[in-house]
Amino acid sequence: DIAVDATATFVALSAAVTITLLPGLVASLPLLVKRSERSPFSTRAPVFAAGRRTLQRMLVIGEVALSIAPLFAAGLMMRTFMNQTQAPLGFDPANVLTAKAGISLRTFPDINARWDFYGTTLSEVRQLPGVEAVSGVSPLPFEQTTVRRFRRLGDSTSQAFAATQQVVLPGYLAVTRTSLIRGRDFTEDDISARRNVMIVDDHFEQKLGGDALGRRFAVGAGSKEYEVIGITRHARLTRVLDAARTSVRDEALPHVFAPYHEFPSEMTLLVRTREIDAATL
Repeated sequence: DIAVDATATFVALSAAVTITLLPGLVASLPLLVKRSERSPFSTRAPVFAAGRRTLQRMLVIGEVALSIAPLFAAGLMMRTFMNQTQAPLGFDPANVLTAKAGISLRTFPDINARWDFYGTTLSEVRQLPGVEAVSGVSPLPFEQTTVRRFRRLGDSTSQAFAATQQVVLPGYLAVTRTSLIRGRDFTEDDISARRNVMIVDDHFEQKLGGDALGRRFAVGAGSKEYEVIGITRHARLTRVLDAARTSVRDEALPHVFAPYHEFPSEMTLLVRTREIDAATL
């Protein structure tokens, strides 16, 4: 969400009050000059009159100049706001509710128990009225980012590259409507069988040299190999890139989706609903 906070509101109100009162105070200066001109002991009335006219001209020029700058700033801010609201994220957050699903490590000491818990939770939530799809993820987009190093296999000259990573449960791509270009999503069988598979985006595919479906790669300096089973459009996990795709702050890091059993952690449930209001569930 993009909103105006209390600090921005206070600054805007303070600036408005200052800009409103300051011209009035400056405008009262000619009255003081006129009083000086009426004094019978004054011999500088022509000088004061000329100075007053000069001051008035300078004030008019200054007011016009100062009014142009806020107009330009307001236009730029409005354009930035529109670009941010239309920014391509790589997923669709509309009608998606999130809920933290904390688990006790004592109650669920191993991965099998944790997966049984999340699998049962997904099944029960899926039965609720108004629910279209449900899955889980860690971390949520734009939360504290997980960045890992990955490397290609079979190429001794290639260097490791950085990519953002999310751990997801089956159905995540459908819930977030992340575009799957080729391949498939994770299944419950992938987790039960502990398959060494991952889904990557098209930026990650480029790092692997193109046509990555079925290819293998490793995480960091480890020897464990992972097979690419799906390729998505670029998924945004950190900064928002504006609609014109001109943001110089965009790192455009590649992205990888890992199945739950590879990095079992506390998940956030994602629920796509038919209604916008969560209270209707």
